Amino acid sequence: MRISLLIILLFTQLLTRAQLLNEFNNTDSSGLEFKVKMIPLSYKKLFLGCNIGQQQFIADSAFINQKGEAVFKSKPMLSRGIYVLLNDKFEKILNVLIDTNQHFSLNIDLSNPQQPKFVFNNSPENNIVVEYNQLQKEYFTEFRTTKDLLINANEADDILKYKLALDTIDKKIKALRTNTIKNNPNSFFSKVLVAMYEPVLPDSLKVQKNWNDTIRARQYIRDHFWDGVDFWDTRLIYTPFFMDKVKKYFIEVAGYKTKEITKDIDYMLSYASGSDLMTEMLLNNFIQGSISHMYKWNDSVYVHLFEKYIGPKNYNWISAEEREKLSEKAYYLMGKMIGSAAPDIDLNNLDSVKSTLYNLKSKNTILAFWDPKCHHCRETLPQMDSMYKKVWKQKGVKVFSVATQSDGTIQDWYDYINEHHLQGWENVYSSSADEQQRMQMGKPAITQMYDVWYFPSFFVLDSEKRFVAKKLNYQQMVDFLKTYLK
Repeated sequence: MRISLLIILLFTQLLTRAQLLNEFNNTDSSGLEFKVKMIPLSYKKLFLGCNIGQQQFIADSAFINQKGEAVFKSKPMLSRGIYVLLNDKFEKILNVLIDTNQHFSLNIDLSNPQQPKFVFNNSPENNIVVEYNQLQKEYFTEFRTTKDLLINANEADDILKYKLALDTIDKKIKALRTNTIKNNPNSFFSKVLVAMYEPVLPDSLKVQKNWNDTIRARQYIRDHFWDGVDFWDTRLIYTPFFMDKVKKYFIEVAGYKTKEITKDIDYMLSYASGSDLMTEMLLNNFIQGSISHMYKWNDSVYVHLFEKYIGPKNYNWISAEEREKLSEKAYYLMGKMIGSAAPDIDLNNLDSVKSTLYNLKSKNTILAFWDPKCHHCRETLPQMDSMYKKVWKQKGVKVFSVATQSDGTIQDWYDYINEHHLQGWENVYSSSADEQQRMQMGKPAITQMYDVWYFPSFFVLDSEKRFVAKKLNYQQMVDFLKTYLK
């Protein structure tokens, strides 16, 4: 069964202005009043932009009068977060923090475009941000200048001097962040700095001499990636970085172990439960990431999402039609969970003889789906064969390789197998004619049986051809088998 891309599109809706204004159920009738005074008069109109999750849109706009004055006004108050002040060409002027105090003003001096001056009135926190950004810019400029000097240095004394200088500048940059948080512990800006931070390996883990060292280093990053981040804080949704950080975590950091991934999901959603918008953004992201295969999760993660969050609860952002499609996918995957038997495959091999998956006797089987015209497949399979011959074969593993026809021909398949000497695998070929014949008989295509949406895609089976791991990319499979085959 293939789930239509419509499901993904249905979940990528822009929030309305009413949602933006009312997320915090503000009762302050005074609303927002943000005054801007600009010299010299450089633009005709200003815009207040906003991020909601990974989407951007305009929250408000204001015309500039002949005195260089503009006023953003709204009732009730805007939802709190990081906004961006844009000119009439939609170019960024600066970020503006909007929190509980929404009556403030900003003086902008653009007399020197290379060194614009910004001064906020009645908004101490925004002045902290301005000062922070100014110092950070100075440090980064100093760092780049010193690095250029180091690159061009020839004398040992100069090289040492510039290396020490770079180390000093790096410490100043880190101290700026640390001291800003320490001196303003309850400020929104400090929350932002904490949430943006990504852990750095301690010296003891920077040099990884073996696989166990690598595992410890990865675990350290994983354990500290969300230090100090409050998933109930809806303000983080209105920032340009938060949902990107969520995406990076599940793609690059979290790994592939279902138990740990579902634990992460439950942790985030439990703390987000106090915020309807945070819950929507996170759960929506998890659903999209699972359906689109942006996250290379096992199917049981999607089933977990369905059983714990989608099925038993109603959300105003999931329509009845969407819920039906999500349910259909969940029930389909439940029948193909880890531990269940893999569907048999019956296709012609290199000798044009029918070969079946269940006739391949082995302690474990790597089931590989690929396309002879897929560039990434053509790069990956020789690497896989090298690992197979060097490690996996000696541990009782065999490969059942299923090539599918797209733009190429069966000859492309023969040529590639022979060129890269992959005859040690059990190779079969699924032609377009084979797939059409299956569908005419009312049977799903081979790739549909395994819910394969991308190539190459790998499955690991036990001696009884039950699923051990599903829909892995090559590196995930290598990492998995290092642990599984011990």
